[in-house]
Amino acid sequence: MDVDDDLTIKVYFRSNQARSPALTGIEGRFESIEGTLISEPISADTGCNWDTLFIDKSVPSPEKIQVTILDNSGSTIPGFANMTADGEIDISAIDISAYPTLKLKAHFLGHTEPVVLNAWGASWKYPNAWRDTFYGGAKIADTAGINSTDGRAEGSHSTGVSYLNSTDIEIPDGYHPDTLIFNTSSLNGTYINITLIDVVTDTAIAVYYGSSSSETDLTGMTGISQQLRLSANFQFDNKTAPALYDWSLNWSANRTVPKKEGCVDIDPNTLNLKSQGNWITVYIEPKDGRDPENINVSTVIIYNASRPNETVAAELWPTTVGDHDNDSLPDRMVKFDRAGVQAIVGVGNNVTLWVEGYYEDGTHFKCSDAIRVINPPDEPHNNGKKK
Repeated sequence: MDVDDDLTIKVYFRSNQARSPALTGIEGRFESIEGTLISEPISADTGCNWDTLFIDKSVPSPEKIQVTILDNSGSTIPGFANMTADGEIDISAIDISAYPTLKLKAHFLGHTEPVVLNAWGASWKYPNAWRDTFYGGAKIADTAGINSTDGRAEGSHSTGVSYLNSTDIEIPDGYHPDTLIFNTSSLNGTYINITLIDVVTDTAIAVYYGSSSSETDLTGMTGISQQLRLSANFQFDNKTAPALYDWSLNWSANRTVPKKEGCVDIDPNTLNLKSQGNWITVYIEPKDGRDPENINVSTVIIYNASRPNETVAAELWPTTVGDHDNDSLPDRMVKFDRAGVQAIVGVGNNVTLWVEGYYEDGTHFKCSDAIRVINPPDEPHNNGKKK
């Protein structure tokens, strides 16, 4: 790092890939009345594109700090000279094939009092991804009761409502959501609900419970638009608030659901969390000519696509073989404990549940179905009796 005196600066070089550290760098800050600073070279990871420039500065009017992006040789990259804005600045127009390495240059113009550069950095991401690490608010649409600083969004105890909505995420034509990733931290009794929203229909597609970091497969989702949004609702009661460190949505050109060796139909199609029923019924219809009579019911499980480690085993009885959908293909009916299934799902219009198991000869099958999950409000009461 080249500076015109011996002061230090906090330097952040951020990778917008999943599961990579949000920040690395040198602690401190740079303060000067007038001077110039040039960062060390910043090189993005292979296969990524430049994403954002982040600038955090304290500059009283009319003083200013101008930031310029240089190539590795020290020449100015056209269109990115003498920038005075702070927060996050879009640098995705920089061709990474032409400029695989960048340098940042700060020109301090404090006439009567020092100006301070607290932190700066450049981020990069894969071409098929959207990600926010909460440095600046360029990818935040609106919030309430949220402190969003220093690379995290945290619920505030000063308000009873804490939520955060991302800006709209445009999935390119011919592509489909692939993976939702979020990194959170929380104590017992606190968590963050992450909701994936279809902007066109203004409906919640699925809800994921973020008490820890999670990576969720979205390839099985169908019937959604190319415009999505993420929403986070922070849940805590007089405890240390949970924090969201980053979230990302990736997409791929492969719009097909992973190959299935069987097909399932889950009943009910709409699951009411207030209902007092006993069972969830699943019909497994092999598509490869296998006899459903040979499914080993003791191996069959069901789980939420967003919570794959929480499974519910099929009941050993009752189970029958028939033709539930009258398509001349036999299927096996199995049942699951309703309370167990309700415990692993969240409210949403398109909650994907996977069913998998084995045939008697050890052959594995795995297939999915999407259901609607609702949790209507309680009916009003009058003197202990429903109206």
